[in-house]
Amino acid sequence: MRHFLLTLKWALLTIVLAPIALYLILLLINIRDAAPSELSQRYLTQIAEIDSTLAKNHNDNAYIFALGFGSAKDKSPITVGLKSLHNLQNKDVSSVDKTQQYALPNLPLENCLAEDDFVAACSANLKKNTHLKTLLSNNRWRINRYQQLLQMSSWHDSPSFNADISVMPFKALLLAQKLYLLDVYQNMDSTSAQFIAEAIEQDMLFWQRLSLNTHILINKMVGASAISINMKLGEVILGQKRVEQIAKCCQLAGLNY
Repeated sequence: MRHFLLTLKWALLTIVLAPIALYLILLLINIRDAAPSELSQRYLTQIAEIDSTLAKNHNDNAYIFALGFGSAKDKSPITVGLKSLHNLQNKDVSSVDKTQQYALPNLPLENCLAEDDFVAACSANLKKNTHLKTLLSNNRWRINRYQQLLQMSSWHDSPSFNADISVMPFKALLLAQKLYLLDVYQNMDSTSAQFIAEAIEQDMLFWQRLSLNTHILINKMVGASAISINMKLGEVILGQKRVEQIAKCCQLAGLNY
């Protein structure tokens, strides 16, 4: 009985003293707590100003268009992007649609870009692929949407970030980039080397502009990945164009001979 009473005494003391100790710890923390510095207040004001102007100036802002890029074929990326921005700024997790709008197609170069000799591997994959023309035809709307995105001259995104609201459709954007570059490859015979180089450069400039102007680390990481894809596929495309030009020159030389 004596041991029981001793145990009960310590249990009661713990129950009483634990909240008091926690209260004293919080009190000490708050006593040492300082008011927000002038610099932090200035940053918060800048963030609020950026957020308030984003929705108003959306016509040439690629960020708004990119937010809605993963929308269905019959939806406006700008309209969907503005809705996504509203959800992000208001931290409205309940309104975020996390379902996939459509199935993403498989591309003939998903594995070859990771090869050491990616130029040879991707060139071989593309040459033996007999469905590339059909793939590009079925996804023409995605390519056209991506070209619209590339033509926008600015990127101003929101400094707001919420891990529960993944608003930027990175998969759809990177897929569209590959389709766009594959379309350049497919039309290589009917276009000049200068036009091909300009199309590849336009894609590169877009991702460089995104990486330079974004406030969000994950956007910079995806931008770096897209730049890598551009450089690799660009090398494949331009390399194949050089091979074809050499072959044509040899053919002409043979005919003249």
